[in-house]
Amino acid sequence: MPGGAVVPIPDEESFTKAVEEAGDSHLIVMTFTAEWCYPANAVREEYEALAEDMLNVHFLTVDVDQNPMISDKFKVNAMPTYILLLDKELKGTIVGANLDKVRDAIEEALKPKEEDEE
Repeated sequence: MPGGAVVPIPDEESFTKAVEEAGDSHLIVMTFTAEWCYPANAVREEYEALAEDMLNVHFLTVDVDQNPMISDKFKVNAMPTYILLLDKELKGTIVGANLDKVRDAIEEALKPKEEDEE
């Protein structure tokens, strides 16, 4: 799964494959959207530009109508919802068309872990 592009996820098999290909050390950002969702469509180009800028992050897009099982797994109730996974663990959820919050969450998730100072 190359960085720099948003990868559409048409089904659960594609989702599983994308997560496996990203591996444990790469951040995955998923946007949950629907064709009929105006706010999600309004920020689509900005989301794609974010993917082009952050080559070390894997960006996915999931249509909630085509993938209800994936949407249910992440408890998506509104669109757009952005989910961040790192080491296959949930690192953040942003609800709403606010790409500044998404960018901040990505930067926070990518910060090196600080060792406990004692």
